Amino acid sequence: LRQVLPVLAEALLIGVLGAALGLGLAWIGLALLPHALPAHLVGDVDFGLGGAVCLLAFLAGVGGSLLAAVAGMIRVRPEAAMDGLREDGRSGLGRVGLRLGRALVVVQVVLTTVLLSLAGLFLHTLYDAARVPLGFEPAHVITFQLAPVQAAYPNPKAIRGLSERLLQRLQAVPGVSSATVATGLPVDNDSTTSLFLSPQDTVNTAYLATAPGFFDTFEIPVRRGRVFDRGDVHGTDKVAVVNQAFAQSYLHGRAVGAVVHLGGPPIRVIGVVGDVRQDGPLAPVQPMIFQPLSQVDLAFFYSQLSFAVRVAGDPWAYRNAVKAAVAEVAPDQPIFDLRPLRDVVAGTTSLAQLTLLLAAIFATLGLLLSVAGLYVVMAVSVAAREHEFGVRMALGCSPLRLLRLVLRGGLWQIGTGLVVGFVAVVALAHVLRAVLLSMGGRGVLNPIVLVGVGGLFLLAGLLACLLPAVRAARVQPMRALRGE
Repeated sequence: LRQVLPVLAEALLIGVLGAALGLGLAWIGLALLPHALPAHLVGDVDFGLGGAVCLLAFLAGVGGSLLAAVAGMIRVRPEAAMDGLREDGRSGLGRVGLRLGRALVVVQVVLTTVLLSLAGLFLHTLYDAARVPLGFEPAHVITFQLAPVQAAYPNPKAIRGLSERLLQRLQAVPGVSSATVATGLPVDNDSTTSLFLSPQDTVNTAYLATAPGFFDTFEIPVRRGRVFDRGDVHGTDKVAVVNQAFAQSYLHGRAVGAVVHLGGPPIRVIGVVGDVRQDGPLAPVQPMIFQPLSQVDLAFFYSQLSFAVRVAGDPWAYRNAVKAAVAEVAPDQPIFDLRPLRDVVAGTTSLAQLTLLLAAIFATLGLLLSVAGLYVVMAVSVAAREHEFGVRMALGCSPLRLLRLVLRGGLWQIGTGLVVGFVAVVALAHVLRAVLLSMGGRGVLNPIVLVGVGGLFLLAGLLACLLPAVRAARVQPMRALRGE
């Protein structure tokens, strides 16, 4: 009991102080993180530490310290004391302790390899996604939202009049090549509708009601047929345009001339346009149907309209001109969410980018912990084997050979951890493959990522082993033999 209580008390003190210091550093880091990240990544994400998280981290720190103390007390049992003295010699650290330290380093390398591999795979997936064509051109477009004031614009007819006047005014701004309005943008749009292909066949598809010029403003290519013009107005035959995914999925590629229903008069498909990734580059293409805004009578679709203006040069430079145009046409009509279309597109991947960044931070911390653990084990091992190294040098072993001996031991631990870590990554392939392929990735067995992780770890491990190896090579034989 006299041996156990001091050890447990020391472990408890170390655990409490370490956990408190770690939570303090975490609180400071999370407070600084929103200021160090781009605004579109932060958004409304709460970086605060919750009470449950703090309690779990505190208990983990204290529990880990007590667990290490219990493992150490096992070696001071009476039946193990004499074995330890015989085994440890002058060093105070025996083969069991060294083996345990090496095993822990290997475990650290395994876990960090998995973290680094996952971070690298997601990074490569986002890199691939950044090069995926969106189906439209987001450059040189500024957008804003408008929710018509009900008292001034009580019905769809009044709102259509407001939209037409505002589009005419926006197109008169110097530098503006085209302007349009729709019930949503071609990206980050979640509007859907139930569509009747036949009385027995109903599908749910993405939907947008647009003004003429929509496809020109966003530079969405026309594949077949035509798009809307000023003749497609209320009172004429109802028409629609579909994307290629819709034509292939529901109309067997024969879209132009087909008739569909939205719960009212029949709607004739007059054209097919290119596919648009409305959920961003990480999501698959969805079937989509477009209808002329002037033929839509439901007030629900006019509750919020999205305007887009294609300009020459920097879109953000036109923000004051856009505000002035709206104020001139409708002085009492507010607008909101005025921003370049590129920012809207970037917002569709902001959560994935933030997740990747946090994974990269944790992987980097894991790498640092692994390198620190490897350095400590190698330094203790060199100190424990100083007498052995002295004997070797007295018998003619060269300092260079001792240097290689120590480096080989450290690199063996790293190599073992890397092999086991890569096996763990491959074992998780069936889980990761579904996630990465849904994001447009290439799968989990990416040689670029795996080779990069392996090279990074070998380099970091070599640097961690180098200082203890140099120390071993500088051992003075006579001093080591005397045990000084």
